[in-house]
This record gives sequence, C-alpha cells and structure tokens, in this order.
Amino acid sequence: MFDIYMPDSDEKDTNPIRESPFKKFLREQNDKNVGDDAANLLRTQLKGVSEMIWARATELAEEENGMSTVKKRHVSDAYDEFVKPQSILMDAADDLEEWSEDLKEQAEETPLYRRYDNGEK
Repeated sequence: MFDIYMPDSDEKDTNPIRESPFKKFLREQNDKNVGDDAANLLRTQLKGVSEMIWARATELAEEENGMSTVKKRHVSDAYDEFVKPQSILMDAADDLEEWSEDLKEQAEETPLYRRYDNGEK
C-alpha cells in the first residue's frame, strides 16, 4: 500500500519525536497497548512525513520571491498538497460506488434485463 520510510542507521538517533512522550500520547488515544516496535515505526514514519512536508514548504517559500523564511502558510499549503490526493481518491471511490449502484438500477429497468430476469428466453 505505502512505502515504509526506513531511516539509515545514522538517522535513528536523530528523531526529534521523543520516545517516552510519544508513547504516552499514543496510550492516551485509546485503550490499546502500545508495542515498542509499533511506536518506533510510527515515530520514524512521522519524521519522514514531516521531512516531505517541510521540503515542499521550503520550495513554496523559495518560489514566493525567494523568501528565506518558511511561513505558516507555506507549511499549511504543503500539508494540503500532501493530503489532497488521498481525499480526492476517497471522494472518487465514493462517487464510483454511488454510480455503480445507479447503473445497476438502470440496467435492471431495461427490457432485455426484465425479460431474462423473469425466466423468459
């Protein structure tokens, strides 16, 4: 489904998301236990996502008249670009499901379908 971002061995010690507060945060989200491997992988994944969003925000700032400071709007726009394809795909999937049902209903109303559905040949 998604490629898993795995850091180089040198990167493992540079994760800005501290392990203990993060695990506490996860425990507070629901009643599930937090596996160390799961929490560490999620920390790594979040770092990778943050790097992608930050890189794009940096590009947006540079495109805006060569700004040297990344502003809140750049991060917000970069995040929106990051999640937008997913929301578009989900909306399209919902639309396709609805259209599929509509098409089946229309097909069932055709004379040919009614004839064969009633056992006629």
